[in-house]
Order: sequence, then C-alpha cells, then structure tokens
Amino acid sequence: MFSTFVSSTKGHVPEMEIERRLYHYGLGLGVPYRALNSIANAVDVARNAGEHGQRQRLAREMLAGSPWAGFISKDRGYGLADPSLLPGAQEAIDTARRIIEESPKDSWKKRKQNPFFQLETPEFLRDHPALINFALSDAVLHIVSDYLGIVPQMKEIGIWVTPKQESEFSSQLYHLDKPEGKLVKLFMNVNQTGEDGGALTFLPLNVSDQVRRKTNYESVYYRGTGRLDDKAVFSHCSRDDQMTLTGGVGKGSFVDTSNCLHFGSRCKSGERRMLTIAYMLPHKARDRRTPLFDLVPEPADDVRRLVLSGARFR
Repeated sequence: MFSTFVSSTKGHVPEMEIERRLYHYGLGLGVPYRALNSIANAVDVARNAGEHGQRQRLAREMLAGSPWAGFISKDRGYGLADPSLLPGAQEAIDTARRIIEESPKDSWKKRKQNPFFQLETPEFLRDHPALINFALSDAVLHIVSDYLGIVPQMKEIGIWVTPKQESEFSSQLYHLDKPEGKLVKLFMNVNQTGEDGGALTFLPLNVSDQVRRKTNYESVYYRGTGRLDDKAVFSHCSRDDQMTLTGGVGKGSFVDTSNCLHFGSRCKSGERRMLTIAYMLPHKARDRRTPLFDLVPEPADDVRRLVLSGARFR
C-alpha cells in the first residue's frame, strides 16, 4: 500500500506507522484529505496493478446478470438484510449461537480497546463450515463485489458478545473504520436486540459525509482519538437520521463502515450477540495475512481463492 511506497524514512518503521504519519503530518500541513487519499489510492492500485485488474475482471464476469447488483446503495452506503433474503444466513446464525452457548467463558478474547468479547477461532471455522460457506456464498460475494467494484479480500468473521456496560468508550462512540480504505461489513443479530441491547447504530453515507465535513473528522481520526461523542454528531444531523439494528434474530445490514459513522455495544441490559463478516480492498490492507482462515479448505475457484488470499492453507 502507499505507506510501503514511502521509503525515505530511515530504519525499519512498521507499515501502519508510516501510513499514520502520512495522514497525520499531511493534514497538519494543510494538505486536503482528499488529495492525500487520491495519491495514496493511485499508488496502491499501481503497485498491485496485475492482481487489481484480475479482481476487477472477475467481478465483472461474476456480476453479469446478477440479481444482487445494487443491493448496497452507493449513495447511502448500506443494504438491510435478514435470513430470508440471504441463502445460508440462518445456518450461520444458528452456528454462531451454538458456539457462544457451548464455549467456556474463560476462552473468550477481549481487547482493551473493545467493549465486547470475540469468540472466533480458526478451529471454529474449520469445524463449523456453515460460517465460511455463508461468507463465501454467491449472494454475499455478489453484493460486496458489486459495491466495491472488485473481488474483495475477506478480513474476518466475528462472533461477538457484549455484556452489560457501565460506561461508553472506544467503539461505543461514533467512528469510522479505516477511512483511507474501504471496509464493508455484514452485521447480523444472533439474539433479540432491543433499544438498550447494544445494537449497531450508524448514519447513512450521505449523512456521515455531512458530519465529517462539519467536524473535520479526518483530523479527529488521524490527529486525535478518532471518536465523536453524540453532541458533536447531532450538532450537524438529526437523531432521526440514525439506522439502528434493533429487532429479532437475523436482523442485519451490510454497512460501509469506512464511510458510515457508526457505534455499537452500548449494552445497558442483557447481552448483545452478533455475527459479523468483514471484507476489504486488498490493495488497502495494512496486513494482507488473515490467519483466521488458515484451517478452512482451499477453494477450487479463482474468485473464492482471491477472497481468502490472506490464508496459508494447510
């Protein structure tokens, strides 16, 4: 990616750190974010021209006559979904629920910056094929590839559990995921999720753009915490603009989380359980490796091999 293209830094500096410096100092010098991003994107594509062209070509071939084209609105950055629409979704949700119910709680992982536990492991994906089968299904890959204009790389499959929370921090505040790239995530409730249940909440892309401009969000992201409190957000839009995934099992949405401001896990009662699948533009990845998928079977077709290109199949 563009950060590896910057070679003037002396000594070994992690790729993520070089990228952070590019935006941090560029914005600090008054270079418009769009200019920085356009240059970085052009370099990233050029450095990965062969694979990028192959992914674009395969996406066009795959999507010819597809009924899933346009599922995610390019203007609003999301597309609502439920198990009745997506083949294999119910099996994946049922599998996620069983994993949550059968896994000992001392095996759940929690990062400091996240309010939720993560249960996904390579072994679960190997032993419960309904998860990877759904993530690689025609419907899901068509929807994501159509929105991105390219066959994506899968970043993760997440099984998340959020207990009742006493405070709000990190991803419980409005934010974007990697705005210099593009992440599309599918979120689906694994349990009934009410108003106080920590549901995913987001602003459509067009509303998020407005808030980003008014709050100078790129400087907040690259030179600050990357988080916006509700007061800052709703100074520039209405609470009625929010989309909230409250509802029954399977209620969900594809969301462009790099461009739609969002938060989740404000769990005031009960427990939030969620299945999430994330896809990324390969040439924008900080790390192309995805060891979570190392134990799943290697796909037989070119499209799905590219989707799992970060795995080292055994």
